[in-house]
Amino acid sequence: MKRILLSLLTLLVAVVGAEAKNWKIGPSSVTGMDFASINAAMSSSNVAVGDTLYLDQYYNENSDQTVTKQVVIIGTGYDTSLSDEQVVARLTSILHLKATNVKVMSVRLSDVYFYNDDCILDRCYATYIQTKSTTAGLNHIYSSYILGRIRGYDASNYSQMDIQNCFICYQKDDMISYLTSSIIKNNTIILTDAYFSSYYCLAQI
Repeated sequence: MKRILLSLLTLLVAVVGAEAKNWKIGPSSVTGMDFASINAAMSSSNVAVGDTLYLDQYYNENSDQTVTKQVVIIGTGYDTSLSDEQVVARLTSILHLKATNVKVMSVRLSDVYFYNDDCILDRCYATYIQTKSTTAGLNHIYSSYILGRIRGYDASNYSQMDIQNCFICYQKDDMISYLTSSIIKNNTIILTDAYFSSYYCLAQI
């Protein structure tokens, strides 16, 4: 009986120790931050698969960030009417999603590159999204505002994407290209002029 109880206690300690953790990402000038950038979090051995990274509202990143672990990244939402002086977590360079099953929620982004499978952008803003590996599988874009193109790898190597409930706006009608065997539904497609002053609803697909 003592041996069984000891085994159960050991198992309980292992399960508790494996619980996912939350980490705060933001400038060092803000109290309570764990890391100054997503890259710094990825480099830390303390950040593990299944953890969640919360981006502080003052997190304004202008260098490329690379996600190499299966984590959840949660921002502060986005508002397309915000000026640069107003505070919302944002990445103004490229977000490289190199791990599988990464989920990015409510983040104001610039360019996003998929390299693997089953990554999710949910309720995000982005200006360009592309698959950057010929071996990448299906990736997902949900309920997001895309002010630019969504593309597969290239004209010789088509990719898969699941694009649903998005608002997609661009100056050319090739805003979605190089995709095959994809799920594209319940999206609003808008064509605009070069100055984003006139808008034409092309379709709802």
